[in-house]
Amino acid sequence: MTTLSAMQLHEPELEFGDGGVHVDVRRGLALHGPLDCALDSRPTSIRIGMVGTPETTEKCQQWLAGCGEGVAAKRSNQPNLFPSFPGFGAGRQLSTPLSFDARLVRSVQPRRFASIEKLDTQNRMVSTAVDLFAAELQELATKGGIDVMVVAPPMSMLEAVRNAHQHPSETFLDFHDMLKARVIGLNTPLQLILPATYGAGSMKPKRGQKTRKLQDPATIAWNIYVALYYKAGGLPWRLPRISSDLTTCFVGVSFFHDIDQETVSSSVAQVFNERGDGMIIRGGSPIRSKDDRQLYLSSQDAQELVTQSIKVFRDEHKTSPARVVVHKTSPYNDAELEGMEAAVEAAGIEVLDLLHLRSSDTRLFSPGDYPPPRGTFLELDDAHSILYTRGVVPYFDTYPGMYVPRALEIRRASADSPQADIAREILGLSKMNANDTQFDRGLPMTIRAARNVSDILRYVHPSQTIARGYAHYM
Repeated sequence: MTTLSAMQLHEPELEFGDGGVHVDVRRGLALHGPLDCALDSRPTSIRIGMVGTPETTEKCQQWLAGCGEGVAAKRSNQPNLFPSFPGFGAGRQLSTPLSFDARLVRSVQPRRFASIEKLDTQNRMVSTAVDLFAAELQELATKGGIDVMVVAPPMSMLEAVRNAHQHPSETFLDFHDMLKARVIGLNTPLQLILPATYGAGSMKPKRGQKTRKLQDPATIAWNIYVALYYKAGGLPWRLPRISSDLTTCFVGVSFFHDIDQETVSSSVAQVFNERGDGMIIRGGSPIRSKDDRQLYLSSQDAQELVTQSIKVFRDEHKTSPARVVVHKTSPYNDAELEGMEAAVEAAGIEVLDLLHLRSSDTRLFSPGDYPPPRGTFLELDDAHSILYTRGVVPYFDTYPGMYVPRALEIRRASADSPQADIAREILGLSKMNANDTQFDRGLPMTIRAARNVSDILRYVHPSQTIARGYAHYM
C-alpha cells in the first residue's frame, strides 16, 4: 500500500524596487516601491483620459486624486490582510502620480444614457452603450498623450442593463468585455471604474439575492493604482531569479467561442516571463475529438503556436528562453504533444514542461475548522499532483475566503522538471496578477490571463488586428 505524504511549500517571495523582497504585494510595494522605480523606463506620471457623465467623471477624478493622499486601513484583527494605502506622488514609495487634464475628459450628457435605458432588451442596451462609449473613446484617443483611458459609466445605466429582459435565444453580451474588444485597436489600455469604487453607491441586489460585499477603501485604492501603473507600462514586481534559474517562457493556451458562432473556432496563447510581461498570440482553430469530446489543436497548429510564442518572447525580451512551460486547462493529445515538442526542438530549447491544470476533485483535510494552508502540495503519482493555491495564509493569520477552497490539479503530459519544482513555480505565478493585490487569489497568471483574453477576443473578428500587450485585456 502506497503512503501519500503532503508537504508544505514556502510562500514565494516577490522582488520589488532596489532588490527588496517580500511575500506580500502591498507590503513589498509600501517598503520598496515598484520593481522599476529606479529605471528611466518607468512611468513618471500616469496621464488619465476619462469618459462618463459630468457627475461620474468629476467624482471619479476626485476620488483618484484623493487616493494620492493615502487611504486608512479598515479596523481588523488581521492588519496584514487589510493594510492602509500609502498614497502616491513625489516623496512616496509609489512616486508616480496620476495626471489629469480637462482636455482629456469627454462628458456625455445623462439624456443620452436615458435613451439607452429605455431600450427593450439587455443586449440592445449593451450594444448601444458600447457604441456610445467606443465613439467617445475613439475621439478621446485623437488627443494623444494618454496612458490609460478610464470609463466611468453611470449607476442608472448599469442597473438598467442588469435588470433588463434578455431574450432566451440571444447570447449574453458583457459590457466590459465587449467595450474592451471594440477599442482594442486604439493602443491605449482601458480601465472601467464603477460608481461603487469611488463611493457613489452600489447596485441594489435582485430579489432573493444578497447584497454584494464591497472591498474596503484601502484595498480598492491599492488595486486601482497598481492596475493603472501596469497599464501605463510600469513593472510593479516580479518573481525573483537566481543565477542558476533557466530563462523561462511561460505560455498559457486557451480556446474560445466567437460571439457569432456556436462552434469553438479560435485558440490563443499568452506569453509571459517572470516579470509578468504578457504578449498575446492568436492560433489556429481547435477540433473537438469524437472520442472524449475535448478540444485539441492539430500537430501543425500546436507547433506553430509554440513557435510563435518563442519568437515573440525573443523579440520582446531580446533573449532566447532556455525553457518553455505550457499551461492548458484541457488535456493534451498525441498530436499536440508532437507539435509542441517539435517547436521546442527546432528552436534548440532543451527543457519543456507541458502541464494540464484544472480544479481537483481530491480534497485534503486539516485539523480544526480551517482548510489546509496555501502551499499544501501532494504528489499522487509520477505525473499527477495537487496544490492548494488558496487556503490558510500565515501572513494574513487567517483563511481569507468564504467557501471551502479546491486544490489545483497538476497533470504532467510531458515534463522535464520535478513535480515539486513545478508546484513552487505555479504558486509564484499565482501572485503575478496586477489586477488584484491580494496575493492568494488562486489561479496562476497563465490561466487567469487565458480566461481574460478569451472573454474579450470572442467579440473580435478573426481578421481584425489585435493588441499584443496583456495590459489591454486585464
